[in-house]
Amino acid sequence: NEDFIKSKTNTHIHLFSNILDIDEFSLTALLQLVESNFPGDNYFICVSPYINDTRTSRLDAFVKFFSKKKDFEKINTIDNRPGQWKGTWTRVVRVFKASL
Repeated sequence: NEDFIKSKTNTHIHLFSNILDIDEFSLTALLQLVESNFPGDNYFICVSPYINDTRTSRLDAFVKFFSKKKDFEKINTIDNRPGQWKGTWTRVVRVFKASL
């Protein structure tokens, strides 16, 4: 909690790249930190390469937690496996908004 600077703004933008799909990273702890430190409108941009369905499910679990919050809005979802985007590149993108 002490790592976050408290501000008077009511709108927050969160960028998560290549972290939400890591098994060793605690989603529960992150969810608690975000929920307790960022009141107001929150926009989330979550990206990762596609590795497997299990890893992608961690991003989806993150979204699902916020889907129960006020003013939840799914803005964009992209799933590209090898050969579906640029050559062998892959991507998983989740963009959404929620009020806390």
